[in-house]
Amino acid sequence: MIRDVPTAALPTSKFRSEETQANTTEVRRDTKVDDEEPKHSSNVQPGKAENRLKGVIAHNQIETCGKHESPTTFKPAKRRHLPYPFDKSHEPYTYSQHDILPAEKGPSNLIEPVHEYKLLGNTERASEAEVLKKFSNEVFRFAAACMNSRTNGTIHFGVGDEPHFTHGEVIGISVPSPNKFVDHFNKSLKDYFTEHTNIAKNCIRQPRFVQVLSLDTTMSNRCVIEVDVVPSFSLTQEEVFNITMITCDKQGKKHKEDFLFIRDGASSKNILANKNMRELQSQLSEIKENVKFLASMRKASEMEGSKEPGQSNQGQRLKRLIGFGKDTLENSLYSTYVIVTNKCHPSELEFLQFLREMKLFAVLEFDPESALNGVCNFFRKDRIANLHYPRNYNTERVNQPKLSLQQNIEDHRRFLEEERADTFSGLLQCLNEKKGYDMQKILNSWSFIYKNSTKKSLKDTTNIILANIVLYCINRRSAPLMDYTTLTALLNEALQEEGTHSNCTELYYLAMLLLWPGSNVLPENASKNICTYVTSIRRSFHRRFAHVCHTKSAIAHFYLGKSTQLRRIVHKGKLDNSLGPEKNSKNSLWQSGAIWREKTVQNLLLRVKGTTENGDVYVHYDGNLKIPVRPVYLGGVRSGYSIEKVSFYLGFSMEGPVAYNIEYLNDS
Repeated sequence: MIRDVPTAALPTSKFRSEETQANTTEVRRDTKVDDEEPKHSSNVQPGKAENRLKGVIAHNQIETCGKHESPTTFKPAKRRHLPYPFDKSHEPYTYSQHDILPAEKGPSNLIEPVHEYKLLGNTERASEAEVLKKFSNEVFRFAAACMNSRTNGTIHFGVGDEPHFTHGEVIGISVPSPNKFVDHFNKSLKDYFTEHTNIAKNCIRQPRFVQVLSLDTTMSNRCVIEVDVVPSFSLTQEEVFNITMITCDKQGKKHKEDFLFIRDGASSKNILANKNMRELQSQLSEIKENVKFLASMRKASEMEGSKEPGQSNQGQRLKRLIGFGKDTLENSLYSTYVIVTNKCHPSELEFLQFLREMKLFAVLEFDPESALNGVCNFFRKDRIANLHYPRNYNTERVNQPKLSLQQNIEDHRRFLEEERADTFSGLLQCLNEKKGYDMQKILNSWSFIYKNSTKKSLKDTTNIILANIVLYCINRRSAPLMDYTTLTALLNEALQEEGTHSNCTELYYLAMLLLWPGSNVLPENASKNICTYVTSIRRSFHRRFAHVCHTKSAIAHFYLGKSTQLRRIVHKGKLDNSLGPEKNSKNSLWQSGAIWREKTVQNLLLRVKGTTENGDVYVHYDGNLKIPVRPVYLGGVRSGYSIEKVSFYLGFSMEGPVAYNIEYLNDS
């Protein structure tokens, strides 16, 4: 039978059985775990379990605290965390050190609880009585303020604040004897609320102690103490609640003093602190009227019914997924299971009985204490499990370097995918989005992949060449850059293998950037072949993208500059930066064509000479080399059959070379 399982009882995990282990020659780990968390293997015993549950378990997602480059440099980030469910006392709920709770705020709809955080620190030199007194003072001051403001609220002890911590940061406090806090709370309540003791006793909930986990998710000796306040209308009516506290005067003498607290924004304010009697009387009158108004609002809110959002029945969902809604596992479609589980609250283990009946392939466990008191320990009471730890895989990498190398290559590819630099178009986008340091890491990853791959794919070749060009444009002094000669050698080798009829538009695009005629030192036939590559890129582009770009033309990411080799490749961002911050309307300069009249732009770009023939534009070089170029603005080209000399700036798009700012030399 499958029991209804609460949401938190289905954590994320992975199991491996000896039955299937013999047929598995390689284990690939997609998740890096820093702690020594066990992976279980289960011996599947024959019997009734064999024809049971054959499905997929819907599992909770694991929240990643922060990015890390390797397990040895893991630094957990502070993550947002919701407070313990309000007005509950037996929920399977924990905090982790450095979790960030929601910011303190003032009352909203009176039903949504306000929160106040106290660290309750610096108690090393304080006596036990002093700590308990501080605790009760803060609790009943906050409780009275919530009751007078008719708002639900929770005060948390063991939560830090600025400047020493992040606001709402869970730190936790050591509580050797929780019963002493509870006893002191109950005994002192009547000392504070006097004639309103019975009302306060029903409005203020008993302290709860929420376990705080260490950074590695193991149990710590710390907890957060929380007290909920629920000032329901049936109890508070239109009463105003004063409290009595013991204070010391300037001479150090103790005496009782009355306080009237209300919630003022995110803090509590004592109205009786005002020593001006006239102002105080006026404020007290306002408070009484305001309490009547708040009481009516509270009553209305309670009548509307602040129902908790309905929780989906995860047990029923589990039945639908793996048992077609039935209570047995006989009708499932699957024979084996892979489970991922994180830390499970001890009170939830009883709901995982069905795991023992499943034919488990592997369990990936993210609880370092699981073998002692978690899912692994629970599972091994009736089943055999082989445990595997991260250190086993480190040894495997040392003993099998080829396996390690392939895994490292996959790790680098995954990094590039996360950075959106795993494609040619993604690398072009890096020109505008990445800084020098980030782009250097991207190039390092491409270099590692290219160097260690047994088979060099065309995609990897084009990407590593472009990655070098992009990093050169961003920071030409970067150490890992390949020189111009090495890049052209890689490019020519790829061009020879692919020929001139390839669909790899990116290859011919790189040929334009690196092999364009000029003062570069190139192989003798490289400049002559550039016309062929221009034709090839146009054919390739239209075969691949004509259905996408039938109404628009490709944009130019690079332009031809005045220098040589890689230095003559000028990217669009450099032109924008040359205009200076005072040029606020850079987009309008590009759209109107006024960009080409800017002196800083003219100083960066090379103006080439060519001709227009029958409406077509060509750029000319020595040796009767004539290369077709597409004009960006067709209106700038005169119609007719005459041949006229022109000059223009040259850009490089995925559709081929393009001409900007065409000027007729005869006119000038």
